[in-house]
Amino acid sequence: LLSFFSTFAQRDPAMEILIFFKEGINREINTEKDQTAFRSKIKSDRLKTELLKLDIKESDLEVANPKFKESDTTQTMSDGSILQLPNMTKLFRFKVPEGKSRKEFIDALNKLPEVLYAEANGTVVPLAIPSDLRFNEQWGLRNTLTPGADIHAEAAWDIYTGNPNNIIGIIDGGTDLNHQDLDSKIAGGDTGFGWDGHGIHVSGIAAAESNNAQGVSGVDWNARIHAQRVDNVTDDVGTFNAIVDAVNFSPNLFVLNHSWGLDNADGSPGRNSLTVRQAFAFAYKANRTSVVAMSNDQIAFPNVVAFPAGFDNVIAVGASDINDRIATFSSRGSHIDVAAPGVNILSTLNGNVYVNNSGTSMATPHVSGIASLLKGFNNAISNNDIENILKLSADDLNSPPIFNDGTALGFDLSSGAGRVNAERALNFLRPPFSLNQWTTTGGTIFSSSGNITQQFLSAGTLASGTYIAKRHEVRKAVTFPASFCQLTGAWGRGATKGWSVANPNFGEGFSDIVPGTLTNTGATLRTFVYEVFSITGAFVGWFPSKPADVIFNYSVLGVANPSSIVGNFPVCNTGNFSVNTLPAGSTVTWSSSNISGLSINPTTGVATRISNFNGEVTITATLAGGCGSMNITRKVWVGLPTALGNDGNPTTISLQPNTSIGRSPLPCVTSLWPEYTYQHYLEITSDDYSKIKGNISSITWSGLYAGSGSTHQNGRGFIFIPNPPSVNNGSGYVMAKAVNACGSNTITTRGYGQCNSF
Repeated sequence: LLSFFSTFAQRDPAMEILIFFKEGINREINTEKDQTAFRSKIKSDRLKTELLKLDIKESDLEVANPKFKESDTTQTMSDGSILQLPNMTKLFRFKVPEGKSRKEFIDALNKLPEVLYAEANGTVVPLAIPSDLRFNEQWGLRNTLTPGADIHAEAAWDIYTGNPNNIIGIIDGGTDLNHQDLDSKIAGGDTGFGWDGHGIHVSGIAAAESNNAQGVSGVDWNARIHAQRVDNVTDDVGTFNAIVDAVNFSPNLFVLNHSWGLDNADGSPGRNSLTVRQAFAFAYKANRTSVVAMSNDQIAFPNVVAFPAGFDNVIAVGASDINDRIATFSSRGSHIDVAAPGVNILSTLNGNVYVNNSGTSMATPHVSGIASLLKGFNNAISNNDIENILKLSADDLNSPPIFNDGTALGFDLSSGAGRVNAERALNFLRPPFSLNQWTTTGGTIFSSSGNITQQFLSAGTLASGTYIAKRHEVRKAVTFPASFCQLTGAWGRGATKGWSVANPNFGEGFSDIVPGTLTNTGATLRTFVYEVFSITGAFVGWFPSKPADVIFNYSVLGVANPSSIVGNFPVCNTGNFSVNTLPAGSTVTWSSSNISGLSINPTTGVATRISNFNGEVTITATLAGGCGSMNITRKVWVGLPTALGNDGNPTTISLQPNTSIGRSPLPCVTSLWPEYTYQHYLEITSDDYSKIKGNISSITWSGLYAGSGSTHQNGRGFIFIPNPPSVNNGSGYVMAKAVNACGSNTITTRGYGQCNSF
């Protein structure tokens, strides 16, 4: 048993140097007073002399990483990949004497040829914990009272902190362009603010300047803010314009935050507005993500559906408290999607002030910030992808409810899918998970309605109005282009050429998975098309298409079945192999079909060429656990290329007159067409090409022929014969070599005497 102890009585990393030696020093095991410890041992007299010139003795060098073993330099990752670590047994620590310059020591040490590097030592700080002075008060980002009852912001920031090109549209009461935590984040929009700074508070939660040693931190550290004021509009038209203006401001404005509601004249919630709804439909069809507060009216108006939270194709957000319970004021309903921290949330206010506010208004920008992080991390994801990833990654809330509202395992009316988890959401966009966006066309009618009265608003080429229609459910069974051993979820995307059953219908693309049909290998998709007639019965057309012309867009998230072996191709001397997207919990055992030509470590997948072998070998990865048992094989070329025929002999070069030049002169006949330069070419026939193996990158030609040379073009080697050619051009040869990443190998040769021997 080794016990590791230091010769230094007291450690101060700020006064230490780490030195990585290439050579000249080793660590040795010494036993002192019944304790075993590592000690440094300088093996090179030259190094010892040079170190003494710097007043560094052998006893001054402490082994920096005593737990590291040389075998640790090769690491097998959970996905089966092989990574190399530096040999940390070569790393030593040196304490700079008091009163001496650490920088001077570092500079001098780095000049020694035995030293790989020398650098200042120091302590570590968490990379993603911001330096903002009041971050510790932002329990929604880091909950120290009830650990885990937050959005897991710190772990998310270790993955990603945002894209400065992203813009979050704050549709609210304006923001403070001069606030110290917002002033560098403003991207156009309205000036001024109302609603007692409500929009300022929302802006700070979503995207305050972060890690800047002041104030608070925003969820998306890098996103910018575009404010559109709805506090000073006179009617729903002004609200409509604010939303549309935000969408049109920039293609980089992906997320719109709506921490407001449409109240009735008496102040009660639940007012709907088709005008405002069309603005939301416009945003959705533009692939924008609309995040909306559920409202704060559960006590006074229990279970009333507030708008815009009740609109389709928005992310409706409820509020949770510091104990992961749904706030008493947070409205409930089947339209809720997720919850987020919304009680006593610290954020920005005008005049460089910071205050705590509560409400679903505060919960919503937490979700907007995460949505912006997701879009920045993977710009290809759609608004439907963002919504579904947020729901699939949420932490289910099943604590005893304050109200008897069904807060239990799974979806419930108070928290939807649960409290959002930024870390898990981002991890769904990283290996081994894969988000696949697929498209399929055509479908068949599964069921049809009778004549219905249907209103269409802003629905594509169909003029807004009321019609008689027949609605047809169109389905299509699909087999996924990839199979999954761990399926997380699947859903339709709004780019689908098919509409929903909503009435009014705003022409928003719709598709979903028929319940009960989703498997690891496929699903049945559905959408709806309309056979539309005027009120008088005149046929208007099929909208948005006939059933056969439906376009289904859908996404599938999960861990794909590993399908291939990746690594070094060809294997020149050694190679590392792994399985793509190795599922969690899987183990891999490696084998080779020709162990005399290529041996492979059964555990690590490190392969070694044996005895200068050249040829093809099949390697097999046998998987167990994770997704079950399976074998994956791949043929691997080892060494230099070869070109052996069926008889085991080298492929021969065929020689033929070049019929594309002159009048197809005969070789060495000087009396015929002397005005032409005679050429002959050599070529490897197509049949011969099929015998050349070894990851060929090119074929090179060389030769010796009296009075001429050789060249190559498109795989053919040419010999140029002087004009007029001599009857006897002497002897020569032409040689072709195949080239791969490992080098070249002679694959064909041909010798020549007189030119008429061609």
